[in-house]
Amino acid sequence: MRQPFFRKVFAFALIFILAFNAIPVSQASAANSGLFFSEYIEGSSFNKAVEIYNGTGAAVDLSTYTVELYSNGAASPSQSVALNGTLADGDVFVMAHGSADAAILAQADLISSAVINFNGDDALVLRNNSVVADAFGQIGFDPGSQWTGGGQDDTLRRAESVCAGDTNPDDAFDASVEWLTFANNTFDGLGSHTANCGGGSSGPADPVINQFSASTTGSPDVEYVEVFGDPGTDYSTFTVIEIEGDTSKGNIDRTFPVGTTDGVGFWATSVGNLSIENGSITLLLVEGFIGSVGDDIDANDDGVIDFMPWTRIVDSVAVNDGGSGDLTYGIPALGPNYDGVSSFAPGGASRIPDGFDTDATSDWVRNDFDLFGIPGYSGSPALGEALNTPGMSNDVISVPTDPIGICGDPATLIHDIQGSGLASGDVGSIREVEAVVVATFQDANQIGGYYVQEEDTDADADPLTSEGLRVFDNANTPSVGDVVRIRGSVTEYFDLTEMNNVASFSACGTGVATAATVSLPVTSIDDFEKYEGMLVTFPQALVISEYFNYDRYGEIVLTSERHLTPTAEFEPGPDAIAAAE
Repeated sequence: MRQPFFRKVFAFALIFILAFNAIPVSQASAANSGLFFSEYIEGSSFNKAVEIYNGTGAAVDLSTYTVELYSNGAASPSQSVALNGTLADGDVFVMAHGSADAAILAQADLISSAVINFNGDDALVLRNNSVVADAFGQIGFDPGSQWTGGGQDDTLRRAESVCAGDTNPDDAFDASVEWLTFANNTFDGLGSHTANCGGGSSGPADPVINQFSASTTGSPDVEYVEVFGDPGTDYSTFTVIEIEGDTSKGNIDRTFPVGTTDGVGFWATSVGNLSIENGSITLLLVEGFIGSVGDDIDANDDGVIDFMPWTRIVDSVAVNDGGSGDLTYGIPALGPNYDGVSSFAPGGASRIPDGFDTDATSDWVRNDFDLFGIPGYSGSPALGEALNTPGMSNDVISVPTDPIGICGDPATLIHDIQGSGLASGDVGSIREVEAVVVATFQDANQIGGYYVQEEDTDADADPLTSEGLRVFDNANTPSVGDVVRIRGSVTEYFDLTEMNNVASFSACGTGVATAATVSLPVTSIDDFEKYEGMLVTFPQALVISEYFNYDRYGEIVLTSERHLTPTAEFEPGPDAIAAAE
Protein backbone atom coordinates (compact mmCIF):
# COMPACT_ATOMS: atom_id res chain seq x y z
CA MET A 1 0.00 0.00 0.00
CA ARG A 2 1.48 3.33 -1.02
CA GLN A 3 1.59 5.71 1.93
CA PRO A 4 -0.34 9.02 1.87
CA PHE A 5 2.71 11.24 1.62
CA PHE A 6 1.38 13.16 -1.42
CA ARG A 7 -0.49 15.65 0.69
CA LYS A 8 -1.95 18.68 -1.06
CA VAL A 9 0.68 21.02 0.30
CA PHE A 10 3.37 19.12 -1.63
CA ALA A 11 1.44 18.05 -4.73
CA PHE A 12 3.13 20.64 -6.94
CA ALA A 13 6.58 19.01 -6.85
CA LEU A 14 7.99 20.17 -3.49
CA ILE A 15 8.56 16.54 -2.50
CA PHE A 16 11.65 14.54 -3.23
CA ILE A 17 10.68 10.90 -3.13
CA LEU A 18 11.89 7.39 -3.88
CA ALA A 19 11.65 6.05 -7.42
CA PHE A 20 11.77 2.66 -9.05
CA ASN A 21 13.27 1.79 -12.42
CA ALA A 22 11.20 0.18 -15.17
CA ILE A 23 12.15 -3.48 -15.61
CA PRO A 24 11.33 -5.80 -18.55
CA VAL A 25 8.25 -7.92 -17.90
CA SER A 26 8.25 -11.71 -18.18
CA GLN A 27 5.29 -13.99 -18.81
CA ALA A 28 4.17 -17.32 -17.41
CA SER A 29 4.42 -20.32 -19.70
CA ALA A 30 1.44 -21.63 -21.62
CA ALA A 31 1.46 -25.15 -20.14
CA ASN A 32 -1.44 -25.99 -17.84
CA SER A 33 0.71 -27.07 -14.92
CA GLY A 34 -1.03 -26.18 -11.65
CA LEU A 35 -3.34 -23.90 -9.70
CA PHE A 36 -3.21 -20.17 -10.39
CA PHE A 37 -5.02 -16.95 -9.56
CA SER A 38 -7.91 -16.44 -11.99
CA GLU A 39 -9.67 -13.34 -10.61
CA TYR A 40 -8.66 -10.39 -8.44
CA ILE A 41 -11.13 -7.87 -7.00
CA GLU A 42 -9.97 -4.64 -5.34
CA GLY A 43 -13.22 -2.69 -5.10
CA SER A 44 -14.53 0.03 -2.86
CA SER A 45 -14.31 -0.32 0.92
CA PHE A 46 -13.74 -4.03 1.78
CA ASN A 47 -14.96 -5.43 -1.54
CA LYS A 48 -11.86 -7.57 -1.98
CA ALA A 49 -11.49 -11.14 -3.20
CA VAL A 50 -9.20 -13.50 -5.10
CA GLU A 51 -10.14 -16.61 -7.05
CA ILE A 52 -7.91 -19.65 -7.60
CA TYR A 53 -8.49 -21.94 -10.60
CA ASN A 54 -7.76 -25.66 -11.02
CA GLY A 55 -7.22 -26.64 -14.64
CA THR A 56 -4.83 -29.51 -13.99
CA GLY A 57 -7.21 -32.23 -15.15
CA ALA A 58 -7.63 -33.73 -11.66
CA ALA A 59 -8.87 -32.79 -8.19
CA VAL A 60 -6.29 -31.05 -5.99
CA ASP A 61 -5.82 -31.32 -2.22
CA LEU A 62 -5.58 -27.73 -0.97
CA SER A 63 -4.08 -28.57 2.41
CA THR A 64 -0.55 -28.02 1.06
CA TYR A 65 -1.37 -24.55 -0.34
CA THR A 66 -1.04 -21.13 1.26
CA VAL A 67 -1.74 -17.59 0.07
CA GLU A 68 0.63 -14.82 1.19
CA LEU A 69 0.20 -11.04 1.19
CA TYR A 70 3.24 -8.79 0.67
CA SER A 71 2.26 -5.23 1.58
CA ASN A 72 4.00 -1.97 0.69
CA GLY A 73 6.81 -3.60 -1.27
CA ALA A 74 7.71 -5.94 1.60
CA ALA A 75 10.25 -8.68 0.93
CA SER A 76 8.60 -11.07 3.40
CA PRO A 77 4.92 -11.97 3.89
CA SER A 78 2.82 -9.46 5.82
CA GLN A 79 0.06 -12.05 6.26
CA SER A 80 -0.43 -15.70 5.32
CA VAL A 81 -3.36 -18.13 5.33
CA ALA A 82 -3.49 -21.89 4.77
CA LEU A 83 -6.11 -23.32 2.42
CA ASN A 84 -8.17 -26.44 3.03
CA GLY A 85 -10.47 -28.88 1.28
CA THR A 86 -10.36 -30.35 -2.22
CA LEU A 87 -10.69 -28.36 -5.43
CA ALA A 88 -12.21 -30.24 -8.35
CA ASP A 89 -10.80 -29.96 -11.86
CA GLY A 90 -12.28 -26.94 -13.63
CA ASP A 91 -13.53 -25.44 -10.36
CA VAL A 92 -12.42 -22.35 -8.45
CA PHE A 93 -11.67 -21.52 -4.82
CA VAL A 94 -12.70 -18.02 -3.72
CA MET A 95 -11.16 -16.11 -0.81
CA ALA A 96 -12.95 -12.95 0.36
CA HIS A 97 -12.81 -10.24 2.99
CA GLY A 98 -15.36 -10.77 5.75
CA SER A 99 -16.91 -7.33 5.21
CA ALA A 100 -17.23 -7.64 1.44
CA ASP A 101 -20.43 -7.16 -0.53
CA ALA A 102 -23.01 -9.97 -0.24
CA ALA A 103 -22.45 -10.87 -3.91
CA ILE A 104 -18.80 -11.65 -3.12
CA LEU A 105 -19.52 -13.50 0.10
CA ALA A 106 -22.05 -15.70 -1.72
CA GLN A 107 -19.13 -17.15 -3.74
CA ALA A 108 -16.60 -17.31 -0.88
CA ASP A 109 -14.98 -20.58 0.16
CA LEU A 110 -12.73 -18.96 2.75
CA ILE A 111 -12.94 -15.68 4.66
CA SER A 112 -9.61 -14.00 5.38
CA SER A 113 -9.83 -10.36 6.42
CA ALA A 114 -6.06 -10.27 6.91
CA VAL A 115 -4.64 -11.62 3.65
CA ILE A 116 -7.63 -10.39 1.63
CA ASN A 117 -7.09 -6.82 2.75
CA PHE A 118 -4.74 -5.80 -0.04
CA ASN A 119 -4.50 -2.58 -2.03
CA GLY A 120 -3.76 -2.11 -5.71
CA ASP A 121 0.02 -2.18 -5.26
CA ASP A 122 0.38 -5.15 -2.89
CA ALA A 123 1.67 -8.54 -4.05
CA LEU A 124 -0.08 -11.90 -3.55
CA VAL A 125 1.68 -15.26 -3.79
CA LEU A 126 0.14 -18.75 -4.01
CA ARG A 127 2.47 -21.47 -2.71
CA ASN A 128 2.31 -25.26 -2.72
CA ASN A 129 4.56 -26.75 -0.03
CA SER A 130 6.48 -23.45 -0.06
CA VAL A 131 7.00 -23.64 -3.84
CA VAL A 132 5.55 -20.69 -5.74
CA ALA A 133 2.58 -21.71 -7.89
CA ASP A 134 1.58 -18.18 -8.93
CA ALA A 135 2.25 -14.53 -8.10
CA PHE A 136 0.20 -11.39 -8.58
CA GLY A 137 2.65 -8.49 -8.43
CA GLN A 138 6.33 -8.46 -7.56
CA ILE A 139 7.79 -9.28 -4.16
CA GLY A 140 9.93 -6.53 -2.65
CA PHE A 141 8.74 -3.78 -5.00
CA ASP A 142 6.15 -1.05 -4.43
CA PRO A 143 4.97 0.29 -7.81
CA GLY A 144 3.11 3.30 -6.41
CA SER A 145 -0.68 3.51 -6.56
CA GLN A 146 -1.00 0.23 -8.47
CA TRP A 147 0.83 -2.29 -10.59
CA THR A 148 1.49 -1.43 -14.20
CA GLY A 149 -1.66 -2.39 -16.09
CA GLY A 150 -4.06 -2.13 -13.14
CA GLY A 151 -4.93 -3.27 -9.65
CA GLN A 152 -6.27 -0.19 -7.87
CA ASP A 153 -10.10 -0.08 -7.78
CA ASP A 154 -10.17 -2.81 -10.44
CA THR A 155 -11.63 -6.22 -11.08
CA LEU A 156 -9.05 -8.24 -13.03
CA ARG A 157 -9.73 -11.60 -14.68
CA ARG A 158 -7.02 -13.88 -16.03
CA ALA A 159 -7.21 -14.15 -19.81
CA GLU A 160 -8.50 -17.49 -21.09
CA SER A 161 -5.20 -18.02 -22.89
CA VAL A 162 -3.29 -18.15 -19.59
CA CYS A 163 -2.79 -21.73 -18.48
CA ALA A 164 -0.15 -21.49 -15.75
CA GLY A 165 0.87 -19.20 -12.93
CA ASP A 166 3.83 -16.84 -12.77
CA THR A 167 6.26 -18.91 -10.73
CA ASN A 168 8.85 -16.13 -10.44
CA PRO A 169 7.47 -13.65 -7.88
CA ASP A 170 10.60 -11.49 -8.20
CA ASP A 171 10.16 -10.58 -11.87
CA ALA A 172 8.57 -7.31 -13.01
CA PHE A 173 4.79 -7.39 -13.18
CA ASP A 174 2.45 -5.87 -15.77
CA ALA A 175 -1.19 -6.85 -15.24
CA SER A 176 -2.14 -6.05 -18.84
CA VAL A 177 0.00 -8.95 -20.10
CA GLU A 178 -2.28 -11.66 -18.70
CA TRP A 179 -5.28 -9.93 -17.10
CA LEU A 180 -8.45 -8.30 -18.45
CA THR A 181 -9.67 -5.20 -16.61
CA PHE A 182 -13.27 -4.56 -15.55
CA ALA A 183 -14.95 -1.65 -13.79
CA ASN A 184 -14.74 -1.08 -10.05
CA ASN A 185 -17.06 -3.38 -8.04
CA THR A 186 -17.66 -5.85 -10.89
CA PHE A 187 -18.49 -9.18 -9.26
CA ASP A 188 -20.49 -11.06 -11.91
CA GLY A 189 -17.61 -13.28 -13.02
CA LEU A 190 -16.55 -14.41 -9.55
CA GLY A 191 -17.06 -18.12 -8.88
CA SER A 192 -16.13 -19.57 -12.27
CA HIS A 193 -13.31 -19.41 -14.78
CA THR A 194 -12.57 -20.67 -18.28
CA ALA A 195 -9.10 -21.42 -19.60
CA ASN A 196 -8.50 -22.12 -23.28
CA CYS A 197 -5.35 -24.17 -23.20
CA GLY A 198 -5.59 -25.88 -26.57
CA GLY A 199 -6.04 -29.34 -25.09
CA GLY A 200 -2.91 -29.04 -23.00
CA SER A 201 -0.74 -27.88 -25.91
CA SER A 202 2.32 -25.87 -24.97
CA GLY A 203 1.91 -23.69 -28.07
CA PRO A 204 0.54 -20.14 -28.19
CA ALA A 205 -3.05 -19.37 -27.30
CA ASP A 206 -5.53 -19.03 -30.14
CA PRO A 207 -5.81 -15.42 -31.33
CA VAL A 208 -9.10 -13.58 -31.78
CA ILE A 209 -10.41 -10.93 -34.14
CA ASN A 210 -10.17 -7.91 -31.87
CA GLN A 211 -11.32 -4.97 -34.01
CA PHE A 212 -12.42 -4.33 -37.58
CA SER A 213 -13.50 -1.50 -39.85
CA ALA A 214 -15.43 -2.27 -43.05
CA SER A 215 -17.72 0.69 -43.77
CA THR A 216 -16.90 4.29 -42.84
CA THR A 217 -17.57 7.87 -43.76
CA GLY A 218 -16.17 9.14 -47.03
CA SER A 219 -15.11 7.29 -50.13
CA PRO A 220 -13.24 5.04 -50.21
CA ASP A 221 -13.79 3.43 -46.82
CA VAL A 222 -10.96 3.39 -44.27
CA GLU A 223 -10.73 -0.31 -43.46
CA TYR A 224 -8.60 -2.64 -41.37
CA VAL A 225 -8.70 -5.86 -39.33
CA GLU A 226 -6.91 -6.32 -36.00
CA VAL A 227 -6.03 -9.61 -34.31
CA PHE A 228 -5.13 -10.03 -30.62
CA GLY A 229 -3.14 -12.92 -29.17
CA ASP A 230 0.01 -13.73 -27.23
CA PRO A 231 2.67 -10.98 -27.42
CA GLY A 232 5.46 -11.41 -29.96
CA THR A 233 3.95 -14.58 -31.43
CA ASP A 234 4.10 -15.85 -35.01
CA TYR A 235 0.51 -16.51 -36.09
CA SER A 236 1.33 -17.09 -39.76
CA THR A 237 -0.70 -20.31 -39.80
CA PHE A 238 -3.86 -18.21 -39.30
CA THR A 239 -5.84 -16.22 -41.87
CA VAL A 240 -8.77 -13.81 -41.60
CA ILE A 241 -11.23 -14.39 -44.44
CA GLU A 242 -14.13 -12.09 -45.35
CA ILE A 243 -17.29 -13.79 -46.62
CA GLU A 244 -20.07 -11.97 -48.41
CA GLY A 245 -23.58 -12.43 -47.06
CA ASP A 246 -25.87 -10.61 -49.50
CA THR A 247 -25.42 -10.60 -53.31
CA SER A 248 -22.91 -13.44 -53.66
CA LYS A 249 -23.69 -15.35 -50.53
CA GLY A 250 -20.88 -17.52 -49.19
CA ASN A 251 -18.17 -16.15 -51.49
CA ILE A 252 -14.73 -15.48 -50.02
CA ASP A 253 -14.10 -11.88 -51.06
CA ARG A 254 -10.87 -11.08 -49.21
CA THR A 255 -8.18 -12.89 -47.25
CA PHE A 256 -5.73 -11.42 -44.72
CA PRO A 257 -2.84 -13.71 -43.72
CA VAL A 258 -1.96 -12.98 -40.08
CA GLY A 259 1.62 -12.19 -39.09
CA THR A 260 3.50 -11.78 -35.81
CA THR A 261 1.93 -9.86 -32.93
CA ASP A 262 3.74 -6.96 -31.31
CA GLY A 263 5.02 -6.81 -27.74
CA VAL A 264 1.51 -6.25 -26.41
CA GLY A 265 -0.24 -8.88 -28.55
CA PHE A 266 -1.63 -6.87 -31.49
CA TRP A 267 -1.37 -7.51 -35.21
CA ALA A 268 -3.24 -5.41 -37.76
CA THR A 269 -3.56 -5.13 -41.50
CA SER A 270 -2.68 -1.92 -43.27
CA VAL A 271 -5.21 0.88 -42.81
CA GLY A 272 -7.01 2.05 -45.94
CA ASN A 273 -9.24 0.83 -48.74
CA LEU A 274 -8.96 -2.96 -48.48
CA SER A 275 -12.04 -3.69 -50.64
CA ILE A 276 -13.94 -5.25 -47.73
CA GLU A 277 -17.61 -5.48 -48.67
CA ASN A 278 -20.14 -3.11 -47.15
CA GLY A 279 -23.39 -4.65 -45.95
CA SER A 280 -23.68 -8.15 -44.53
CA ILE A 281 -20.32 -9.85 -44.08
CA THR A 282 -18.69 -12.49 -41.92
CA LEU A 283 -15.08 -12.41 -40.75
CA LEU A 284 -13.68 -15.85 -39.93
CA LEU A 285 -10.29 -16.38 -38.32
CA VAL A 286 -9.17 -19.81 -39.51
CA GLU A 287 -6.08 -21.96 -39.19
CA GLY A 288 -4.48 -23.86 -42.06
CA PHE A 289 -6.26 -21.97 -44.87
CA ILE A 290 -5.71 -23.52 -48.35
CA GLY A 291 -8.54 -21.82 -50.25
CA SER A 292 -8.63 -18.79 -52.53
CA VAL A 293 -10.53 -15.58 -53.05
CA GLY A 294 -13.68 -16.43 -55.01
CA ASP A 295 -14.27 -19.81 -53.35
CA ASP A 296 -17.92 -20.39 -52.41
CA ILE A 297 -18.24 -22.02 -49.00
CA ASP A 298 -22.06 -22.22 -49.24
CA ALA A 299 -22.91 -23.50 -52.72
CA ASN A 300 -26.67 -23.83 -52.09
CA ASP A 301 -26.95 -20.52 -50.18
CA ASP A 302 -28.68 -22.07 -47.17
CA GLY A 303 -26.48 -20.38 -44.56
CA VAL A 304 -24.54 -23.58 -43.78
CA ILE A 305 -20.85 -23.91 -44.60
CA ASP A 306 -20.39 -26.92 -46.87
CA PHE A 307 -16.87 -26.24 -48.19
CA MET A 308 -14.15 -25.76 -45.57
CA PRO A 309 -10.69 -25.01 -47.02
CA TRP A 310 -9.11 -24.79 -43.56
CA THR A 311 -8.30 -27.05 -40.64
CA ARG A 312 -10.43 -25.18 -38.08
CA ILE A 313 -12.25 -21.94 -37.29
CA VAL A 314 -10.86 -20.26 -34.16
CA ASP A 315 -12.95 -17.05 -34.07
CA SER A 316 -15.64 -15.15 -35.92
CA VAL A 317 -17.72 -12.01 -36.00
CA ALA A 318 -20.39 -10.98 -38.50
CA VAL A 319 -22.39 -7.92 -39.51
CA ASN A 320 -25.95 -8.30 -40.81
CA ASP A 321 -27.30 -5.04 -42.19
CA GLY A 322 -30.88 -6.35 -42.18
CA GLY A 323 -31.25 -6.94 -45.90
CA SER A 324 -33.88 -9.46 -46.95
CA GLY A 325 -32.40 -12.95 -47.12
CA ASP A 326 -28.90 -11.88 -46.00
CA LEU A 327 -26.78 -14.62 -44.43
CA THR A 328 -23.97 -14.76 -41.89
CA TYR A 329 -21.58 -17.62 -41.20
CA GLY A 330 -20.31 -16.96 -37.70
CA ILE A 331 -21.30 -15.63 -34.30
CA PRO A 332 -22.00 -13.14 -32.98
CA ALA A 333 -23.86 -11.25 -35.73
CA LEU A 334 -24.03 -7.50 -35.14
CA GLY A 335 -27.27 -6.23 -36.65
CA PRO A 336 -29.05 -2.87 -36.89
CA ASN A 337 -29.42 -1.40 -33.41
CA TYR A 338 -27.84 -4.49 -31.86
CA ASP A 339 -26.57 -2.24 -29.07
CA GLY A 340 -29.45 0.22 -28.85
CA VAL A 341 -27.24 2.99 -30.23
CA SER A 342 -28.17 3.26 -33.90
CA SER A 343 -30.75 1.92 -36.35
CA PHE A 344 -27.82 1.06 -38.65
CA ALA A 345 -25.57 -1.97 -38.41
CA PRO A 346 -22.03 -1.04 -37.33
CA GLY A 347 -19.43 -0.31 -39.96
CA GLY A 348 -16.77 -1.50 -37.53
CA ALA A 349 -16.53 -2.68 -33.94
CA SER A 350 -14.08 -3.38 -31.11
CA ARG A 351 -13.92 -6.01 -28.39
CA ILE A 352 -14.11 -4.29 -25.01
CA PRO A 353 -11.85 -5.11 -23.26
CA ASP A 354 -9.21 -6.48 -25.64
CA GLY A 355 -9.65 -10.18 -26.30
CA PHE A 356 -12.90 -10.51 -24.32
CA ASP A 357 -14.74 -13.38 -26.00
CA THR A 358 -18.04 -14.91 -24.91
CA ASP A 359 -19.48 -15.21 -28.45
CA ALA A 360 -22.07 -12.58 -27.49
CA THR A 361 -22.91 -9.30 -29.19
CA SER A 362 -22.16 -7.60 -25.86
CA ASP A 363 -18.45 -8.37 -26.42
CA TRP A 364 -18.46 -5.78 -29.18
CA VAL A 365 -18.81 -1.98 -29.13
CA ARG A 366 -19.46 -0.21 -32.45
CA ASN A 367 -16.70 2.08 -33.69
CA ASP A 368 -17.30 5.74 -34.49
CA PHE A 369 -18.44 5.69 -38.13
CA ASP A 370 -16.69 9.01 -38.82
CA LEU A 371 -13.30 7.52 -37.85
CA PHE A 372 -12.65 9.13 -34.50
CA GLY A 373 -9.24 7.79 -33.49
CA ILE A 374 -7.70 7.63 -36.96
CA PRO A 375 -5.13 10.44 -37.39
CA GLY A 376 -6.44 13.14 -39.69
CA TYR A 377 -10.11 12.50 -38.92
CA SER A 378 -11.97 14.57 -36.33
CA GLY A 379 -14.81 12.03 -36.17
CA SER A 380 -18.18 12.50 -34.50
CA PRO A 381 -17.58 10.87 -31.12
CA ALA A 382 -20.67 9.75 -29.22
CA LEU A 383 -20.85 8.38 -25.71
CA GLY A 384 -20.36 4.63 -25.61
CA GLU A 385 -18.84 4.30 -29.06
CA ALA A 386 -15.38 2.82 -29.54
CA LEU A 387 -12.40 4.58 -31.04
CA ASN A 388 -10.77 3.35 -34.21
CA THR A 389 -7.42 2.16 -32.86
CA PRO A 390 -5.79 -0.40 -35.21
CA GLY A 391 -2.74 -1.91 -33.56
CA MET A 392 -3.51 -0.34 -30.18
CA SER A 393 -5.60 -1.19 -27.14
CA ASN A 394 -9.34 -0.76 -27.65
CA ASP A 395 -10.94 2.25 -26.04
CA VAL A 396 -14.47 3.56 -25.46
CA ILE A 397 -15.44 7.22 -25.82
CA SER A 398 -16.40 8.45 -22.37
CA VAL A 399 -17.26 12.04 -23.26
CA PRO A 400 -18.25 13.54 -26.62
CA THR A 401 -15.01 15.53 -26.86
CA ASP A 402 -12.23 13.13 -25.92
CA PRO A 403 -9.54 13.92 -28.54
CA ILE A 404 -7.04 11.39 -29.76
CA GLY A 405 -4.38 11.95 -32.37
CA ILE A 406 -0.75 12.75 -33.05
CA CYS A 407 1.51 15.60 -31.95
CA GLY A 408 -0.11 18.93 -32.66
CA ASP A 409 -3.65 17.57 -32.90
CA PRO A 410 -6.29 18.83 -30.44
CA ALA A 411 -5.90 17.34 -26.96
CA THR A 412 -7.72 17.58 -23.64
CA LEU A 413 -6.36 20.57 -21.73
CA ILE A 414 -5.05 19.86 -18.25
CA HIS A 415 -7.06 22.67 -16.64
CA ASP A 416 -10.21 20.98 -17.98
CA ILE A 417 -9.14 17.73 -16.28
CA GLN A 418 -8.25 19.49 -13.02
CA GLY A 419 -11.34 21.74 -12.88
CA SER A 420 -11.80 24.32 -10.15
CA GLY A 421 -12.85 21.88 -7.40
CA LEU A 422 -10.81 19.76 -5.01
CA ALA A 423 -11.14 16.65 -7.21
CA SER A 424 -11.18 16.08 -10.95
CA GLY A 425 -14.53 15.48 -12.61
CA ASP A 426 -12.76 13.15 -15.09
CA VAL A 427 -11.82 10.42 -12.59
CA GLY A 428 -12.23 7.03 -14.23
CA SER A 429 -12.09 8.49 -17.74
CA ILE A 430 -9.40 8.08 -20.39
CA ARG A 431 -7.89 11.36 -21.56
CA GLU A 432 -5.12 12.48 -23.90
CA VAL A 433 -2.96 15.51 -23.07
CA GLU A 434 -0.08 17.27 -24.78
CA ALA A 435 2.07 19.32 -22.42
CA VAL A 436 5.59 20.20 -21.20
CA VAL A 437 7.49 17.99 -18.76
CA VAL A 438 8.36 20.20 -15.77
CA ALA A 439 9.78 17.60 -13.35
CA THR A 440 10.86 13.96 -13.45
CA PHE A 441 11.28 11.51 -10.57
CA GLN A 442 12.61 8.43 -12.38
CA ASP A 443 16.17 8.17 -11.06
CA ALA A 444 17.17 5.59 -8.48
CA ASN A 445 15.66 6.24 -5.04
CA GLN A 446 12.85 8.40 -6.42
CA ILE A 447 9.13 7.72 -6.60
CA GLY A 448 8.88 7.39 -10.39
CA GLY A 449 6.81 9.19 -12.99
CA TYR A 450 6.90 12.82 -14.00
CA TYR A 451 4.86 16.02 -14.02
CA VAL A 452 3.51 17.79 -17.11
CA GLN A 453 2.14 21.33 -17.42
CA GLU A 454 0.32 23.12 -20.21
CA GLU A 455 2.46 25.41 -22.31
CA ASP A 456 1.93 29.06 -21.46
CA THR A 457 -0.01 29.57 -24.70
CA ASP A 458 -2.52 26.84 -23.71
CA ALA A 459 -3.15 27.99 -20.12
CA ASP A 460 -6.59 29.38 -19.31
CA ALA A 461 -7.41 32.61 -17.46
CA ASP A 462 -9.09 30.92 -14.49
CA PRO A 463 -6.84 31.27 -11.41
CA LEU A 464 -8.63 28.35 -9.70
CA THR A 465 -7.73 25.69 -12.28
CA SER A 466 -4.32 24.03 -12.18
CA GLU A 467 -2.32 23.62 -15.38
CA GLY A 468 -0.25 20.71 -14.02
CA LEU A 469 -0.72 16.95 -13.77
CA ARG A 470 1.27 14.07 -12.32
CA VAL A 471 1.83 11.14 -14.70
CA PHE A 472 2.53 7.82 -12.97
CA ASP A 473 4.57 6.22 -15.75
CA ASN A 474 7.97 4.51 -15.58
CA ALA A 475 7.87 2.93 -19.04
CA ASN A 476 8.68 6.23 -20.75
CA THR A 477 11.52 8.51 -19.67
CA PRO A 478 11.10 12.08 -20.93
CA SER A 479 13.34 14.97 -19.90
CA VAL A 480 12.38 18.30 -18.40
CA GLY A 481 11.40 20.64 -21.22
CA ASP A 482 10.11 17.90 -23.53
CA VAL A 483 6.63 18.30 -24.96
CA VAL A 484 4.91 14.92 -24.73
CA ARG A 485 1.54 13.56 -25.81
CA ILE A 486 0.12 11.00 -23.38
CA ARG A 487 -3.08 8.97 -23.22
CA GLY A 488 -4.05 7.37 -19.93
CA SER A 489 -6.57 7.06 -17.11
CA VAL A 490 -7.43 9.92 -14.75
CA THR A 491 -7.50 9.05 -11.07
CA GLU A 492 -7.37 10.71 -7.65
CA TYR A 493 -4.68 9.26 -5.39
CA PHE A 494 -4.91 10.61 -1.83
CA ASP A 495 -6.54 13.74 -3.29
CA LEU A 496 -3.82 14.17 -5.92
CA THR A 497 -5.07 14.18 -9.51
CA GLU A 498 -2.83 11.99 -11.64
CA MET A 499 -2.79 10.04 -14.89
CA ASN A 500 -1.82 6.37 -14.88
CA ASN A 501 -2.22 3.28 -17.09
CA VAL A 502 -0.51 5.18 -19.89
CA ALA A 503 -1.63 3.58 -23.17
CA SER A 504 0.25 5.79 -25.61
CA PHE A 505 3.21 8.17 -25.44
CA SER A 506 4.73 10.44 -28.09
CA ALA A 507 7.60 12.91 -27.96
CA CYS A 508 6.54 16.17 -29.63
CA GLY A 509 9.59 18.47 -29.36
CA THR A 510 10.27 21.00 -26.63
CA GLY A 511 8.32 23.79 -24.98
CA VAL A 512 8.13 26.24 -22.10
CA ALA A 513 5.86 26.33 -19.07
CA THR A 514 6.35 29.16 -16.59
CA ALA A 515 6.52 28.49 -12.86
CA ALA A 516 3.65 29.89 -10.80
CA THR A 517 4.55 32.16 -7.88
CA VAL A 518 3.35 30.93 -4.49
CA SER A 519 3.75 32.63 -1.11
CA LEU A 520 3.42 31.28 2.42
CA PRO A 521 1.51 31.24 4.64
CA VAL A 522 -1.93 30.41 3.23
CA THR A 523 -5.28 30.54 4.99
CA SER A 524 -6.18 26.95 4.09
CA ILE A 525 -4.33 23.95 2.69
CA ASP A 526 -6.99 23.90 -0.04
CA ASP A 527 -5.44 27.12 -1.37
CA PHE A 528 -2.77 24.91 -2.95
CA GLU A 529 -5.34 23.09 -5.13
CA LYS A 530 -4.99 25.65 -7.93
CA TYR A 531 -1.25 24.83 -8.17
CA GLU A 532 -1.60 21.05 -7.98
CA GLY A 533 1.01 19.34 -10.18
CA MET A 534 2.50 22.65 -11.36
CA LEU A 535 6.01 24.00 -11.35
CA VAL A 536 6.15 26.68 -8.63
CA THR A 537 8.57 29.23 -7.22
CA PHE A 538 8.65 31.00 -3.84
CA PRO A 539 9.81 34.62 -3.59
CA GLN A 540 10.70 34.07 0.06
CA ALA A 541 13.27 32.04 1.95
CA LEU A 542 12.02 28.66 3.14
CA VAL A 543 13.18 26.43 5.96
CA ILE A 544 13.00 22.68 6.45
CA SER A 545 10.78 22.12 9.44
CA GLU A 546 10.21 18.37 9.51
CA TYR A 547 12.32 15.32 8.60
CA PHE A 548 10.30 12.41 9.93
CA ASN A 549 9.47 10.95 6.51
CA TYR A 550 12.74 11.91 4.85
CA ASP A 551 14.45 8.54 5.26
CA ARG A 552 11.24 6.64 4.50
CA TYR A 553 10.03 8.52 1.43
CA GLY A 554 12.49 11.33 0.74
CA GLU A 555 9.80 13.78 1.87
CA ILE A 556 10.65 17.10 3.49
CA VAL A 557 8.30 19.73 4.90
CA LEU A 558 9.04 23.33 3.93
CA THR A 559 7.65 26.36 5.73
CA SER A 560 8.21 30.13 5.64
CA GLU A 561 9.43 30.20 9.24
CA ARG A 562 10.85 27.70 11.68
CA HIS A 563 8.29 25.94 13.86
CA LEU A 564 9.56 24.46 17.09
CA THR A 565 8.00 21.79 19.21
CA PRO A 566 6.18 23.72 21.99
CA THR A 567 8.06 21.92 24.77
CA ALA A 568 11.35 23.05 23.19
CA GLU A 569 10.42 26.61 24.20
CA PHE A 570 8.17 26.12 27.21
CA GLU A 571 8.07 23.87 30.21
CA PRO A 572 5.53 21.08 29.75
CA GLY A 573 2.20 22.31 30.96
CA PRO A 574 -0.46 24.93 30.09
CA ASP A 575 1.98 27.24 28.33
CA ALA A 576 3.20 24.50 25.99
CA ILE A 577 -0.36 23.36 25.35
CA ALA A 578 -1.43 26.91 24.50
CA ALA A 579 1.55 27.31 22.15
CA ALA A 580 0.54 24.17 20.27
CA GLU A 581 -3.01 25.37 19.66
